[in-house]
Amino acid sequence: MSVNNSPHYQVLRALAAAFPHSKVTPETIATYAIFLADVELEALRRAATWCMSNEEFFPTMHKLRLAMQETDLEHRAPTAGDAFAEVKRAVVSIGYIGTPVWSHSLVGRTIEAMGGWRNFCMSEDPDGVLRGQFLKLYAALSERQANDERAALTASPTTWKQIAALAGKLALPGAREEKDR
Repeated sequence: MSVNNSPHYQVLRALAAAFPHSKVTPETIATYAIFLADVELEALRRAATWCMSNEEFFPTMHKLRLAMQETDLEHRAPTAGDAFAEVKRAVVSIGYIGTPVWSHSLVGRTIEAMGGWRNFCMSEDPDGVLRGQFLKLYAALSERQANDERAALTASPTTWKQIAALAGKLALPGAREEKDR
């Protein structure tokens, strides 16, 4: 199946049509389709719908990937405030002897970074201090996780071949000036 016939291409074409003032070329849509081929079609549709409803301009690939994470209600991390409330409920319900099961790994990573579950429960710091430390650390770990996920993205050699082939068809800015010299 050619890129232009792929379901990803069709979603991105519809997305481009939703932003008529953006100058989105067929090559741009094809490049996006190639580079986003690793994502589930439904995730791309959700992200495209979110961008159509919330953005003023055609989104970057980065923005589309963020929208995919934001619209994945099943796997996204709770807000920092919700995560802290979850931790406080666990303190009351199981105390330091039990082992809580967190709604998201980020909650557990934050507790571990604060010295572990037992230390958190036994802390004599006021609630406001614990909350502030938790929220600050949760935000830092959340940002780090997002950066790590973006850094882990690598396009396959086939993907880069396809992108290079598309780029070879483009008239890049300044190319005409060099040719005239």
